Amino acid sequence: MISARKFLLRYGLYLSRGYPKKGYIELMDIATAAQILSSFATLVVATGILYQGREARKARDDEDRPQIIVDADYTGRFTINIVVRNIGHGMAKNITFEFSAPMETTEGRDITELPYFKHG
Repeated sequence: MISARKFLLRYGLYLSRGYPKKGYIELMDIATAAQILSSFATLVVATGILYQGREARKARDDEDRPQIIVDADYTGRFTINIVVRNIGHGMAKNITFEFSAPMETTEGRDITELPYFKHG
């Protein structure tokens, strides 16, 4: 185990011109160590605050984005209405969508292949 005197001499934590006496630690050395620890703690807290700020901004941006739902409405007897809704808070622009499964008529024709749905 290293003695306090050797520790202070090795790391230069003494302020007087002569070597400190055995078992003697200057008050300024403790204050310097406390200041370094305080600075480190301030850095950790500041980093945490920056992280929280970024997360809050990301959550706010996600809330303002549009959220689009494409649904088929079968309320009519012989008609199917494709309903596109924006349930988000932001404005939706240049909306495109694809069908995950083909939609067929009662006659068996695939309506997802119609030009309106291919290019619309």
